Amino acid sequence: MRCPECSHDNRAGAETCESCMCELAPRPASAPEDGPASGLASEPLSALGPRPPQFVTQQASVEQAVETMNRLDIGCVLIGSAENVVGIFSERDLLFGIGETYEDAKRRPVTEFMTPRPEMLDADTPLVQALDRMAAGGFRHIPVTREGRLVGVASLRDLLHLLSKWYPGLVG
Repeated sequence: MRCPECSHDNRAGAETCESCMCELAPRPASAPEDGPASGLASEPLSALGPRPPQFVTQQASVEQAVETMNRLDIGCVLIGSAENVVGIFSERDLLFGIGETYEDAKRRPVTEFMTPRPEMLDADTPLVQALDRMAAGGFRHIPVTREGRLVGVASLRDLLHLLSKWYPGLVG
């Protein structure tokens, strides 16, 4: 993205100019000219606008994790801290790992049901590669890093939202 102040050509997805540190305005979500495949191959994971990560401690109960997810209307929480992510607990873990036994499991540690050591991707990863990793790994949420620091969580829902902006006629 070219900086409007100094005209420096920044890397895709940069939030501030690498030369003058001016804040860069986000690009409008216009449809790629060559169709979805082109956009997925060229747009970085940061184009999804990953949400800030939300955490619960390793000592948190399943019930506390679920309450956090409900309160914030999110599909997952990370277990640990920004410096030490030990796991991820998602709505799918709740549905498939606990399901009908929620009353028995709700006071147990969330660490018993989380996915340990979740895969993370850099914000500059092309969307097509992120989608491939999510499909191969069977997960719908992925922590996003920039220069090794956790900056957010992207979801399959975020990708579908972006595609619906690019191609509004495809969504009824």
